[in-house]
Amino acid sequence: MKSLLLKDIYNIRQNMKQMLLILLFISACMFFNSSPSGVMVFVSVLFTMMTVTTFAIDEQSHWEKYALIMPISRKTYVMEKYMICLMFTLAGMVFGFIETFIYQLATHSLDAVFLGSCAFISIMLGFVCGILYIPILFRFGSEQARLIIIGVIAFLGLVGYLIYWFFKALSIPVTRQLLTAAGFLSPILLLLFAAISYLLSVRFFQAKEF
Repeated sequence: MKSLLLKDIYNIRQNMKQMLLILLFISACMFFNSSPSGVMVFVSVLFTMMTVTTFAIDEQSHWEKYALIMPISRKTYVMEKYMICLMFTLAGMVFGFIETFIYQLATHSLDAVFLGSCAFISIMLGFVCGILYIPILFRFGSEQARLIIIGVIAFLGLVGYLIYWFFKALSIPVTRQLLTAAGFLSPILLLLFAAISYLLSVRFFQAKEF
């Protein structure tokens, strides 16, 4: 597992400079538009997308064929993709946290509760995106999966907007109790969803012939 993680980290380093420049530019635009709350979430989700790049590199180099002749099970190979996805998500959260922290210090608006809430939401949303598209990547490959992933993310955005519209239309107040309940339930639902996603990925990968 450790060797697989290191392999993906070393491969992705080539794209890190471009990624950081893009992130800094977009984050600056969001800050100037007074949208600091979205920076941490955006950065986490964007970092999570680097998982797609690891799949593309593996396919271009035919790494799967080589990996399976070594003492690496298919389940281990699949699990590593979820682990690297989580690592990218956490890295994105840390990067976004630092950016938002510096912005709040500079504008004298430091809010620890706000930072903690954004960090939690960014990890949840980032990893949700990851566990959604990893089975798609194992099933269709990185090239075909890109368009499907864009469609899935657009669908999630639409669902989020509809939920917001539903609460607003019915004048349902977002109370502290509701947020607390969501905070407790979301990790449980995330773990359940991750387990289902992992089982699907294993099934798709085991069905592949190299």
